[in-house]
Amino acid sequence: MRQPKEIPTELQLWDGDYIAGILQMKPKYFKEHVATAPGFPQAIRLPLAGGGRSTPRWMADEVLTWMQRHQERRAA
Repeated sequence: MRQPKEIPTELQLWDGDYIAGILQMKPKYFKEHVATAPGFPQAIRLPLAGGGRSTPRWMADEVLTWMQRHQERRAA
């Protein structure tokens, strides 16, 4: 799902399929291994009418920060 351009990145919520696409991995792998990894941002589950909660979503800026923290550094 594409986000409208007028929503700033720091306010966007991304679902697991969208993040998997950015990370170039299968959604199932993302959901089972990355989303549950220590240090990955906490999911947001919005309340639904009639009870229950939505599928997990993540704050885009938190995901981007997490990705940047895992960038390998070049040896000096």
